[in-house]
Amino acid sequence: MKDEFKPYFYWGMTALGVIGAAIGISFIALHARDIFSIVKKIASILTPIIYGAVLAFLMTGPYNFFVAFLNRHLKKAIKNQKLAKKISTGMATFLCVILVIAIISLLVMMILPQMISNVSDMLNSLPKDLASFEPLFLERFKHYPVVDKNYESVKLSVINWFNQSIVPNINKYIVGFSSGVITAFHMIINFLIGLMVMVYLLNMKEILAAQVKKICYSILEVKKA
Repeated sequence: MKDEFKPYFYWGMTALGVIGAAIGISFIALHARDIFSIVKKIASILTPIIYGAVLAFLMTGPYNFFVAFLNRHLKKAIKNQKLAKKISTGMATFLCVILVIAIISLLVMMILPQMISNVSDMLNSLPKDLASFEPLFLERFKHYPVVDKNYESVKLSVINWFNQSIVPNINKYIVGFSSGVITAFHMIINFLIGLMVMVYLLNMKEILAAQVKKICYSILEVKKA
């Protein structure tokens, strides 16, 4: 291409880029709901992989420490260096899995009992609080005949509201509780799959790093790669 045509070529490419960006933005704006639903589905599918990648990133330091420590001691006992390396990596992976499970179990043991205790205390104190509220209310408003006169009607209205609104919707609350249990079950499944992904990434990180280097060398210049 001649130098005199290069500015026009660049201007044309810029115009095409602007038009393409405008079309893309308008398409996203018109189909935002569908795009977000697709992204949400993809994110839900990739959740275990994301868990595994995050856990692998967090466990890289302990994993390297365990591998170096075990390999240093196993080399003295096992003459076959490859076998010692395999055993050290396997034991390091096992220790990392135990470490992750121990940390999460510790967090659950710290948080869950406190939550259960708070909810239980609130439920246990609720009848007592309500029982103490009625005499206090009557004592406070005994000098107001209008309030005292309408107290029973208000009380009956509250009871009727509870019987008509809360009791018939108990099934909905049960369904909501069941959905919460199912969500917790899905989280556990995703966590277990994430552990598998973590194990894979920890043991394959050197091979994956080499593959990434090859890709960088094939795409970029040697100095930039």
